[in-house]
Amino acid sequence: MEFLKEPTVLTTIGAGLAAVGTLISTWGAITASNKRAQFEYELRAKSDKIATLAEENQKLAQENNVLITGGDSYCVVTLAKETSEPDNVRILFVRHVGTHTLSDIRIRLLDLDEMERLQTQERLSNVAAASRSAKFYNIVVLPKDSDFIIDRIELPSGADQLRLIFDITSRAGGLKEKFTMRKVNGSWRLASKIFRFPGDESQPLLEEAEPDFPRDSSGKILY
Repeated sequence: MEFLKEPTVLTTIGAGLAAVGTLISTWGAITASNKRAQFEYELRAKSDKIATLAEENQKLAQENNVLITGGDSYCVVTLAKETSEPDNVRILFVRHVGTHTLSDIRIRLLDLDEMERLQTQERLSNVAAASRSAKFYNIVVLPKDSDFIIDRIELPSGADQLRLIFDITSRAGGLKEKFTMRKVNGSWRLASKIFRFPGDESQPLLEEAEPDFPRDSSGKILY
């Protein structure tokens, strides 16, 4: 058996070392690739978790805001006739509309007919007449599906109408309500419209009128 010559041995050893080096490099590249893939996977998972937490926090913040402000809930002011009261007296009360509790409600009542009388008979300015005819009411909390009596109103004798404006504010925002009672065949009839203020009066949140309340030829309520 012929012994390998020295150059052949060196060549063989060199090829072996080169193969080992290639294997080590390949293994290193595979390991680095796997580590990077694992890092990117963990990074995506953390990013997704952060996004989920941010979404949950935003949802909780919105829910808390609704609990604090009342969300899209609102209240309306209306009158009711009580059997225990005289025929010319009505109970003035606030009615909750919506699904969330309202708080810090402030109401300013303006009697438009009284304002006109003060301006005509006593020569008061619009601002002074409004100040003289205004009444104010405060309600701390108004839960869902609740009513709250705030006053008794005496209907004007010798008159055929009662026109009131209610400026309503709460943590849910501002509202304005137009409220009119008119005599129809000797009986008082009621109509009201409430809208966001500032806002578009032609897009009320709620508009109500008794069937025989006066209307124009197009069916529009005559406030």
